[in-house]
Amino acid sequence: MRGRQKSNFRSPFALGFEHGAEAVEDASVVEMDARVPEYRVGYVVGRCYSEAVRQTSLLAGVVVAGELGAKFGVDKSALVAALRLSHDHELVIDEKYADDDSADRRK
Repeated sequence: MRGRQKSNFRSPFALGFEHGAEAVEDASVVEMDARVPEYRVGYVVGRCYSEAVRQTSLLAGVVVAGELGAKFGVDKSALVAALRLSHDHELVIDEKYADDDSADRRK
């Protein structure tokens, strides 16, 4: 009788989340550019989770999510949907994306 085998396949989001949650320092833009969008969303959500736990502050995690999401070109609506944030926290994400756009225009 055959037992069921567990699949070792993890979605790109799950893999990104795992890597983001375990990251000691942020990945480079070059490294993230080579990843699929779902991985990038997962990575940013994982870093958000990790930072929120580390600092015992959801706001600290949201700030990191906004900064990294903008830096890595993560679709803002996909990030907000994955994080399921309150309206106030969504405004923080919007602010970080706007800050990144302003910085790009100054270059």
